[in-house]
Amino acid sequence: MARATGPLMSMDASGTIGKTITYSKWKGRNYVRRWVIPHNPQSALQVSTRAMMTFLSQAWAGISSPDKDSWTAFADSLKISTFNAFIRGNQKAFGNFDPVYSATPPARIETPDAVTSVADAVDGKLATITLTLATFLTTWGALLCVQPTSIVAASRSTVIKVPPISGTVTTHQIGPFAPGTYGYLMRPFTADGVWGADSTPGTFVIS
Repeated sequence: MARATGPLMSMDASGTIGKTITYSKWKGRNYVRRWVIPHNPQSALQVSTRAMMTFLSQAWAGISSPDKDSWTAFADSLKISTFNAFIRGNQKAFGNFDPVYSATPPARIETPDAVTSVADAVDGKLATITLTLATFLTTWGALLCVQPTSIVAASRSTVIKVPPISGTVTTHQIGPFAPGTYGYLMRPFTADGVWGADSTPGTFVIS
């Protein structure tokens, strides 16, 4: 990294030129460095962690005030907000591949809704997965697990999306995928921390 005085014949400069050099500022000082390709980690565990983070962030707004308040003691012990306590506690649970929950401690007493079917449709490099439940009473969300093989199992490393469930039939688009055969299944879970039974595995083919 090199310091720059009057960069580009100006008082200030920022941005990248021709994917070669980048001008920026650090602690009030202009500098110039070689441009590098932005890094976006996409390991299987990073993908699953992000998928759960998205689900939890969206779910927080919909949980009840008593459930939100249940995170207060944990939040106070860490000197963080109740929202951040909810995220941290559930990401730790998911890290152990345990089901997440809306209130702490989780009651773990609800019986999950039964999955009656999953179906897929392919459009180019995208796949659409449809989950059908026998009833919609207790299901909060579902893990959508995909592997580049016809055999798939639910695990931290196969979760690519965690969609919220809002009815007996929900549809989720995923991708893009490279050409090949992919196995998939879905595992529902309740808001009080109980896994449901995995759906019957299916496969889709990307040409």
